[in-house]
Amino acid sequence: MSDPLWGNVTLLLPFDGAGGSTTITDESSLGNTVTLNGALAVSTAQSKFGGASIRMPTQASTTDYLTVPNSTSILNVASDFSIQFWYRLDASFTGSTGYLLTTYNDATGSGIDVYVGSLGATGARFSCDIFNASGGSVVGLQTDRLVTRDGTWHYLEVSRSGNTLYLFVDGSLEASGAISAGAVSDDPLIQICGSSDGFGSGYGWMDDLRLTNGAARNATSYTVPTTAHPTTGAVTSDARVQTPSLLGIPSALATVAAAVRAAIPGILGAPRAYALNDFSELVKDPSIRYVMRITGSPVSEIPVSSWQATRQTGALQYLQCVIPAVAQYLDLLAARRESSDFIVYRVGFAGAQEVESEMARAPLRSINVNSGPRRETATISGYAPAATDPVPPTTKSLTGIRSTFYSLGGESRVRCDIDWFLRPGQEVTAQGLTFTANYINYFVPSVGDAYMDVGSRG
Repeated sequence: MSDPLWGNVTLLLPFDGAGGSTTITDESSLGNTVTLNGALAVSTAQSKFGGASIRMPTQASTTDYLTVPNSTSILNVASDFSIQFWYRLDASFTGSTGYLLTTYNDATGSGIDVYVGSLGATGARFSCDIFNASGGSVVGLQTDRLVTRDGTWHYLEVSRSGNTLYLFVDGSLEASGAISAGAVSDDPLIQICGSSDGFGSGYGWMDDLRLTNGAARNATSYTVPTTAHPTTGAVTSDARVQTPSLLGIPSALATVAAAVRAAIPGILGAPRAYALNDFSELVKDPSIRYVMRITGSPVSEIPVSSWQATRQTGALQYLQCVIPAVAQYLDLLAARRESSDFIVYRVGFAGAQEVESEMARAPLRSINVNSGPRRETATISGYAPAATDPVPPTTKSLTGIRSTFYSLGGESRVRCDIDWFLRPGQEVTAQGLTFTANYINYFVPSVGDAYMDVGSRG
């Protein structure tokens, strides 16, 4: 089984191992360092999958928790994300609050709290709060459906899609609410299974935790997984290379053959070294194609005949796709509208191995249908927040130049071949011009020349 959003998975903790072990391995492609504190350890007494889980031994402790280094590339609560895990509440839990995951910054009060609390007669309420830089709440939700104390494993999920937060218990959407502006993730650590700030731990067991950054897994009720979260993407081989996302998230997954590992400096050897690299020189494929996928459960791939997009800093980004023969997809599009993103990927080959990179994404907002004598065609579009992802210090040389323009006021623009690794804010050079790419406009028609306009605003 593979995960279509594997490139967005920034933390995956199966919590497998021998009883009493304090070694936890992150199975995501980032390989984050996981540090256990206090009495937290692997337990084989209870498990949902794999024969083990992580045990939270007490409910009042502020020393029993694990930490993972955090950044907006790991968990950015100001954009789309999903947090999913299995949880079994201890029958003796009586506390009012028990942390399951938090990026709460004690210095500023910003971040996210995922916890159980407000104990009912038979269990605890699943809850989530997100805060701004001043410690003010931008959203606070709790479920009416209880996480029971009867020894049952519950599948819990927090997802943000657009400006809405969703809470799920066992696949059932139990709460949702609007998020006001200002959500911030600035704590350098994610704390899991507890917290150091005085509210105690979840007191129970956790299994198979998965963070998905930059994409919401679900916005409607769904059937919970019957197996552990996948540890591979849609394409697998003996080496995985994560390329930087083009919209602020590490979402592009490339799979390359072992023979070319030496040609990818810094990517495979050190976690997060890949953030300033690409593997453009490996992709020598004249048969480049584009695919479009709709997020949700399940992720759905829909053929498109053409697309155009604007990726930029300092202003909203835009994506539009044309779907031919759309009749068979209209029900799906209607169901996912306002709750899913649509994403365009560019697909090619490095040797015999298929590689893909995310080109652009936006919330699925507008769906317009045109009817002709033989079939219906749909145009879908949406706007995404301005690009804020880190920018490599390298200068990209643009190729396939069609035209150049510059003004004495500092504005520059180049029409050229599409570079699938160029990101907004990166420096570019072409025919004597060197400038910062404040915006990138893509034009990929159904027939004819595909190109991009790269420009600075002066």
